[in-house]
Order: sequence, then structure tokens, then C-alpha cells
Amino acid sequence: MIIAQLASIPERHSILHRVISSLIEQVDEIRLALHVPMEQLHARDDEADRFPYSVPAWMNHRKIKITFHDNSLQDGSKFINAPTEPGHYVLVCDDDIAYPPNYAEHMVGLLKNPFKDRVILSCMGKVLRPRPINSYFKDELLCAKTFETQKAIYAIEIPGTCAMVYCTDHVVITKADMKSPNSDICVGAYMKRTGTRGYVIPHHADWLIDLTSLLPEGSPNMFDRYKEDDSALTKFINENI
Repeated sequence: MIIAQLASIPERHSILHRVISSLIEQVDEIRLALHVPMEQLHARDDEADRFPYSVPAWMNHRKIKITFHDNSLQDGSKFINAPTEPGHYVLVCDDDIAYPPNYAEHMVGLLKNPFKDRVILSCMGKVLRPRPINSYFKDELLCAKTFETQKAIYAIEIPGTCAMVYCTDHVVITKADMKSPNSDICVGAYMKRTGTRGYVIPHHADWLIDLTSLLPEGSPNMFDRYKEDDSALTKFINENI
């Protein structure tokens, strides 16, 4: 089974339909973690076993499995309900990217051959300077970016979870691994701990479509949140990667 994992916050819901639409015909299931207001998350109808939160009609699709969450994991929320049983290909995605029609086929195909399902592949990744580093965002030896052309396969130590694939026969990542608000470095820590290798794949700059320009001005994102002070992320890296 091919499963897409992603999470979304209310500020991104305006473009979420386009993201889901780009994926839904390519996968068997989409596990979507939706952040909803705390008062609605806790106001539960125990008798009906339901939350008083209405999702848009387009989300009522047989392939979409929704979980509500409080965003305490922040970027790591995309790993809520990530599969742990063997036999699944997991595509980890973002809620502000439109994915190409051959995304799942290409990512899974590369993972199978030549990598025999044993690695983590991504369209983005980093190699940092030797530890200890002073800044996660500044102490980079390699930064292969999602929306820039990558002409080769690069070994990386921190993959981007915006466009990532792995197989649960050999890699099992869950929300318990999300020890930092930045899921990229949490996966990097998983790779370090388990000896799993990671690679950025070759792709053209426009293979994935950046939808952030369609968001309202001032919409939150992980980079802006920590770009002025990445000390918490840096500390996590120095201790775990």
C-alpha cells in the first residue's frame, strides 16, 4: 500500500484541496492530521464519539483518513498515525506543495531500484558541518533544495520531510520520534540512531509546485518561526545527530 502522510494547520486550509487533489489518484490512502482550535478539539460528544468540527465536503473521501490534533508536535504532526506494520510505502508530504502526477510512482520506483527499499529518499536534504555546530540554518556543507534542480543523487544526513519516501519493511518512523518541532531533524536523528542512509534524488526545479505564494500574508511557517533564533534546533542536532 502507498500511504501519503501530511498535516495541516488552519492557515493552510485554503490551499489544502489543491495539495490533496495532486496526490489522491496516486496513493491508496491519505492520512491527514488536521489542527483544529483547542476548544473544539476538547469539546467532544462522548455518546456519538465525535468532535463538533465539520470538515469540508471534499474531505469526505474513502481514501482520506482524518485525525484531529492540537499542533503540539508542530511539523512532526505529519507523522501522526504513520504506519508501523511492514509492507507500506510512505510518502511524507507538506500542505503547501502540489505534487506531480508521477510523484508516487517515481519516488517508490527509485526506492525499490536501486535502493532495495532500505533507505530514505527526499527532494531536499542537508549535510551539516562537523558537530558541534553553532547554527542549524547557517552551518551547512550541502543544502539541496526542493525547488531547485538537483542533477545527481546526494547522500545527506537530514532529509526534507516535504517530499520524502520510505518503506516500512526497513524504516518505521512515528510521532514518538518527533522530539523537536522540526520534523526534518527528527528524521535525521532517527537515521543516525538506526544507521539508515538518506539521499536526495535528481529532479527539476519545477517538478514540485510551491503554493506558498497563494497563502495569506504572514501565514506561519517553520523557517520564519526559527530563522532569528534556531538555538533549540541547533541544540537538538548537537545532541542527537
